[in-house]
Amino acid sequence: MKDGFFKELRQEIKPLDNSSVLDVEKKYNIKFPESYLELLRFQNGGYLNYSAYPIGSLGIKVPFSDDLLTVRGISGIRNETRDYDLEENTELLDEWELDKSKYVTLDCDGHWWICFDKTQLNQNGEPKIVHIELEYGDSPVITVLSDNFQDFINKLKEYEY
Repeated sequence: MKDGFFKELRQEIKPLDNSSVLDVEKKYNIKFPESYLELLRFQNGGYLNYSAYPIGSLGIKVPFSDDLLTVRGISGIRNETRDYDLEENTELLDEWELDKSKYVTLDCDGHWWICFDKTQLNQNGEPKIVHIELEYGDSPVITVLSDNFQDFINKLKEYEY
């Protein structure tokens, strides 16, 4: 993991524990990639310093940028924060009429989502990472960002203003 990956904590975050992982995996019928759990063992979710994801070659349309997608943070598992708790963010899918039987939320703002897609697995059985955009058209635009979580994290970079 990149040094300084997460921003400095604004509040205490409950550390990841194995029983919570198992409970949440069962609740959402997902097996989390080891690379995601390894990151959460370091810090159980939060805001990112490396928050720019290159999208120029993907051909997706997002507000305010042609070549970068903002990833504000990574949801943790039962970390007792309102901003970056995976369960809380995943439950919001219902409010926006998205199918939580298909997606588990890593980051969102209600108009866009970055999720594990349980319907699209890579050759190792890990869920792919997708972007769901609700700003354009009558139905969600879903684009695969990465074949796996580790590749997704590796592509994040610092914004250059």
